[in-house]
Amino acid sequence: MGPGDGDPPRLLDRLRGQRRRRGAGVSRGGRPAPARLQWRWRLDEPLSGGQAPADILTKAGDDAALKVCVMFDHALDRVPFVERTVLRIARRVSGEALPAATVCYVWDSSHPAGLQGANPYSKRVRFISLQGQGAALARWVAESRDVAQDFIALFADELPDGAGTPRSAAPAVTRVLIGADSDNTASTSSGWVGDLRWATGASASTP
Repeated sequence: MGPGDGDPPRLLDRLRGQRRRRGAGVSRGGRPAPARLQWRWRLDEPLSGGQAPADILTKAGDDAALKVCVMFDHALDRVPFVERTVLRIARRVSGEALPAATVCYVWDSSHPAGLQGANPYSKRVRFISLQGQGAALARWVAESRDVAQDFIALFADELPDGAGTPRSAAPAVTRVLIGADSDNTASTSSGWVGDLRWATGASASTP
């Protein structure tokens, strides 16, 4: 089982960023997003020992000690032309249905919590930093996010009604991934993610 600090999570994955990407996935089968996505996570060892400092706003530092990423079935015709062309080529070359939109929730020690932005390599991935500089280590933190609303906020520039798009118009979720990423900085980290679940009704309130 996992580390102490209360009851251990029912579903637990220990993630170590070791100069590479690592992740585990939960398929959602293209169904609409329920009320909220909930999970617990803890960071024991932040990114360290790398060849460059971690900084999710730069290509050289684009790593995260912990992240939970939600992939959406975003309409390809809403993606800007150049990015749409690049994505089509990438799908053809890889043979995979690469998502047109991904929202990542990150634990990032290089910036204050609340930072939002686009991945420096691709605007198909946008992020929200939930735990940032000064966040306590080695303790469980509960998270609860309305992923549809977060999608609308982050991808408003590609939606007909912008930030005013109703939640019901958000695209379906196709997959949820958890991961640790340290390939750009060649650093290491250690953390845990557990109790990842979709919550609806009374259970959807923020913990």
